[in-house]
Amino acid sequence: MLKEKLLVIDADYVIDESGPAVRLFCKDTRFNTVLVRDATFVPYLYILPKKGKTGSLKKKIEHLDTKKIGTKILRVEIVEKNWMNEWQKFLKVFVDNPRQLQDVRHAAKRLKDFEGAFEYDLTLYRRYLLDKQIEPLGWIEASGRESKGNGGMQVDRVIEATSVRKVEVKKEIKLSSLSFDTEWVEGKGKSRLIMMSIADSGGYKKVLTTHEWSGKPK
Repeated sequence: MLKEKLLVIDADYVIDESGPAVRLFCKDTRFNTVLVRDATFVPYLYILPKKGKTGSLKKKIEHLDTKKIGTKILRVEIVEKNWMNEWQKFLKVFVDNPRQLQDVRHAAKRLKDFEGAFEYDLTLYRRYLLDKQIEPLGWIEASGRESKGNGGMQVDRVIEATSVRKVEVKKEIKLSSLSFDTEWVEGKGKSRLIMMSIADSGGYKKVLTTHEWSGKPK
């Protein structure tokens, strides 16, 4: 089991044969590229029952037809959240497929004791970053095991994480950067790309254009 501090560059998620996994693309302190895969995080949404109907709605949601909604209801917890300046009981509904949160919401909406649904439109990796309070270009401490190979990704190492937490690290890592901008024009009902500018942190600068003119800069 290893434990390592890493700088988070980007994030996304995938669903494979083992289920959903959040992916954090990171740099270690030696400037190697590290992919952290965390399959421990479970997607969820909040459902607000009508007053006095928390228990009955919980049972109904637990018995939703999984074939119709395309995901399993893993568990339903009763939690208290502040809504409209009032503490109210919500149902925190955990599912196995983050892409079906909208379908769970639609199915719950048809139930008699349903009042409202919240945070069903957050993608899995955004939900993950918010819950763990991880910021882009912020540091994490990832615990887990190093995977053999790179999983087909252009990274130096892959860590299969058992836990990930935000940490404070006072260390700067010099990053390479690339920026670009495009210019488009409208004509005859169509959009046409006429120019692209590119620059990177190494001093490379280039303008690509469809237009020729005399005296143009290098």
